[in-house]
Amino acid sequence: MAYMIYQLDDQAVAVGEAELARHISYINALGPRVRMGGPLFDEAASQPKGRLIVADFDTRAEAEAFVAGDPFRQSGRIKTVTIERMSIL
Repeated sequence: MAYMIYQLDDQAVAVGEAELARHISYINALGPRVRMGGPLFDEAASQPKGRLIVADFDTRAEAEAFVAGDPFRQSGRIKTVTIERMSIL
């Protein structure tokens, strides 16, 4: 089943290059289960404000565990998370 993971950042929490690399590696480890994803940008400033990931998980619990293990989540960078089951057209 596909799940949409919509995350918004706490802009007060800085992200270093090493943490960004760990975050990207973490997502890439899902391999072909990732259907699409990428950073979300503020219209006024071209700074990332969060990310959207659509990936296949067997259960919502697996999607939640994936979010919990994200290096950005563990560092406090992610402020809000919305997880929704969805259908890919």
